[in-house]
Amino acid sequence: MENVFAQIIPLTAAMALPVPVIKATRYLLGGRPMAHSVLFIVTWGVAFFLVLSVAIILRSILLDMFEVISAYIPSKDYSGLIHLILGILFIGIGVKKLKIGLEKNNVSEPPKSIEMTAFSIIKATIKVELFKLKNALLLFLMIFILLKSEMGFEQSLIASGMIAITAIIWVSMPLFVYFLTGHERDRVLELLKEWLVHNNKTLVIFIYLFIGISTLSSGIGELIPKLLETLFQTIA
Repeated sequence: MENVFAQIIPLTAAMALPVPVIKATRYLLGGRPMAHSVLFIVTWGVAFFLVLSVAIILRSILLDMFEVISAYIPSKDYSGLIHLILGILFIGIGVKKLKIGLEKNNVSEPPKSIEMTAFSIIKATIKVELFKLKNALLLFLMIFILLKSEMGFEQSLIASGMIAITAIIWVSMPLFVYFLTGHERDRVLELLKEWLVHNNKTLVIFIYLFIGISTLSSGIGELIPKLLETLFQTIA
């Protein structure tokens, strides 16, 4: 389980930065800060847990129905290849965004206004933030890591809950600032928001490239021993 968390915790941080944290900061600077911020954070955590849990439940159902193919859901033989493909995909998107950013002088777009209603916050959190391209890819990678682990059904669900709590902690960072900075909180939150908005593209590009290189390295590390084993068997 520790190995799974070591791989997934950085991914939950990558999902939270920069836009979800920017959203959490803006909610705290708007009307009804506590209500809107807590609703956003809880929605983020619950949605996280549900996505991971559904994947675990579906895998369990498939294993019960098709025991013959249980070794291939997901297959450890293909684990390195999937990591390799995902790594190349992350790096490719990161390089493309870097090229676009350089062509546009990396100028940040002005922040969009947020509708301050409970329904709009829940809708935006699930539909927009959780399933944006970067976050959707990171979620897929988390699910893959979780499903290929040696954990059983109950352990996997417990791990999903712990991962969701970790995800909540990351998007709660502005809330910690809100409570710790006292009378200066609005000024500090405004500075945090401005810094994140200004460095939005840079952070996204860094996340794509860092996760891509890490995932690619993991894939190569898994594939090389298998390729060498196949080569030695062929020669023998």
